[in-house]
Amino acid sequence: LATADTELEAAYKATPRGEVLNDWILTKWKRKDVDGCLALAEQDMGATGNTSVASDFNVTAMACAEAAAKDKPERVKALREKAVARWKELLADGSSPMSADDRSDAMASERETLEALGRKDEAKKVAEAQLAMLDAAAAKATTPMAAMTFNWQRCEVYTYLGKPLEIVPALEKSAADLPHEYDPRARLGWIYLKAEKLPEAAKWTDEALRMVYGPRKARV
Repeated sequence: LATADTELEAAYKATPRGEVLNDWILTKWKRKDVDGCLALAEQDMGATGNTSVASDFNVTAMACAEAAAKDKPERVKALREKAVARWKELLADGSSPMSADDRSDAMASERETLEALGRKDEAKKVAEAQLAMLDAAAAKATTPMAAMTFNWQRCEVYTYLGKPLEIVPALEKSAADLPHEYDPRARLGWIYLKAEKLPEAAKWTDEALRMVYGPRKARV
């Protein structure tokens, strides 16, 4: 037992603190320990490092906050404000190893929290910065497949900003560059659906259905 304790202690010490905290808050959330989740977030939100794990911790904290919003509005508001400040700090950290995908996910979560705080103008500014970053990342992609990985996030942000059809040329190029991939076609179908252009949506979705496979087929 002593040996096991020593080994466990060494394992925890070797694990970055952010990962331990992220596992801990996720466990509290899964156990429906909302108060414990809030307390951990309040105490350790700033101690989760500068990787995507820090954003993941915030996301779970905001799920706990949403669950407590009705009963503890002031506490939840304070925690949401703290989470927004933490995301801003994380995204401004030039030494962070987060990828463009990670940063985009963090910005989407920050937007959602700003909206929960009623700060919609700030959420829009975050979305505009997110879109500029994603467009630049897609433009720098070295292959059509690499560029395709940004299709969904770009679709979501263009739609959030109320201009879904502006991404159509990029998606059409993606579809032309990747004639056997369902993803660009499915995204085009989704974009046209959001723009309420149903014939175009059906055309592209039908093309995607001829290529899609596995559980993705049900989603398309």
